[in-house]
Amino acid sequence: MFTPTLRMLVKWISGPDWTTMDGAARSAALGQFRLALVQVAAVLGAGIALLFTAFNYRLTRRGQVTDRFTKALERLGSDQLYVRIGGVLALEQIVQDAPDQATHASQVLVSFIRERAPRAERLSASSAREQRIRTLRATRRRQATVPRDSALLIEPAADVQAALTALTRPSFRANVDAGVRPLRTVNLSGLHLERVNLRGADLKNVDLAEANLSRANLKGADLTDARLWRTDLTRAWLEGVNFTRAWMREAHLCRADLSEAVLADVKLGKADLTEARLSMAVLTNADFMDSHIPEETGQGGLAVLAAANLTGVDLRSAAITVDQILSAKPDRATRLAPDMAAHPQVGAYLDALPPASA
Repeated sequence: MFTPTLRMLVKWISGPDWTTMDGAARSAALGQFRLALVQVAAVLGAGIALLFTAFNYRLTRRGQVTDRFTKALERLGSDQLYVRIGGVLALEQIVQDAPDQATHASQVLVSFIRERAPRAERLSASSAREQRIRTLRATRRRQATVPRDSALLIEPAADVQAALTALTRPSFRANVDAGVRPLRTVNLSGLHLERVNLRGADLKNVDLAEANLSRANLKGADLTDARLWRTDLTRAWLEGVNFTRAWMREAHLCRADLSEAVLADVKLGKADLTEARLSMAVLTNADFMDSHIPEETGQGGLAVLAAANLTGVDLRSAAITVDQILSAKPDRATRLAPDMAAHPQVGAYLDALPPASA
């Protein structure tokens, strides 16, 4: 019944006991060994079957995701607004169900936004400032109407707003591959996104250079390491925004509300802070070199720095008044222009500060 090979294997396993066994014992040992082989084969077969089933399941699921992704892309290309919004929502749902698709979905959304959003008008520094002055004067005169063709009335289309909301949702961006530069550094530069609502958005590393974000709602958003060169943030809601290490040179922050914002290590050189609110903002080591902080108190142009943390802030070239300095929280590390540092009130304030800890 048993092959010589099987008998030899059982004999080798049994060792010296094989010679002491009678015929019945040897037959029983061979039977038990054969049963063990059958059981091992059954277990291996079941394992292989499970692996095969899992492999087929993954293929089926991947096919379903691919099919859903394709349908979402078709919706994004529709001529109807509500269909495009449905495509954005479909992509967001795909990422929730299959987080490994976040990278591809982000690539699609970035391309969609750049195609659908209008380009921001590029203005020279002088013309941009003249435009903001006209806007401020009109506001002070309480003009209720604005020309219908004015850019001030332009808001992001509903599909663009939906795509921006999905793309910058923290749970969405957390699944994007960190090594994919176009996604971790979302390129929204030069787009007209006035009045966009990105409250609480994850905008770390985002590129918004020369974009128009005037009157945008970015309350509580995270713009760590963002690129905001020449970005128009006129009258934007920026309360509690984290701008740590952001590049904001020549940014337009006229009448922007930066209350309780974190601007640590921010580069604000040549930025326009006309009537900006910086109450309770953290400005540790911020660079205001050559920034515009108006002194014309009679025209209501002062930036509000009440209780702002000015630790290590460079204000040597900023146009700023004694009252603004004293309303904030400068310390011995705050870099002031020589005439400002020599002012009796400022000197008295700094002298009254406790000595820096070693």
